[in-house]
Amino acid sequence: MTSSSTATERRGFKTKQAAQYLGLSYSWLTKARIGANKNNIPGPEYVTVGRRCIYRREDLDRYLDNPPPGGAS
Repeated sequence: MTSSSTATERRGFKTKQAAQYLGLSYSWLTKARIGANKNNIPGPEYVTVGRRCIYRREDLDRYLDNPPPGGAS
């Protein structure tokens, strides 16, 4: 693991990075955050820092391990 990936994980993932990590599209993850995706499937937990949405790696891993019905698999 490189120092830059470690730093990213410490700070959290931006939406684009989180989408890549989950294997989902940026658009789907953005819509899931506001509850406007198809079938209103919830996305992973996130925190806001100012206007930014930050996804923590442990929340993304939890989402992958226990996706909601009809969610990411």
